[in-house]
Amino acid sequence: MDDHLEPDESPEMLATRELMKELIRLRKRQGVGQEPLAKAIGISQSRLSQIENLKGGPMSLDVFLAYAQMMGAEVVLLPPKKPKKQG
Repeated sequence: MDDHLEPDESPEMLATRELMKELIRLRKRQGVGQEPLAKAIGISQSRLSQIENLKGGPMSLDVFLAYAQMMGAEVVLLPPKKPKKQG
């Protein structure tokens, strides 16, 4: 997973890949396997694998938040940055 757009990839998909890459990094750093994490957030291990590999459709917001919370991550929403005025 690199930090550039694949052919026909939306900016949203790039953001999704980056978020998932960070969640996987946190999970592995903490030594948490897919099976116990999946059980804790109420999904199957196979569904978690699909989510982590960006297969089988998008993950729901509640699953994303549960995954992030289990990994000790804080989800923060910020308003968009205002573009700089040229001139």
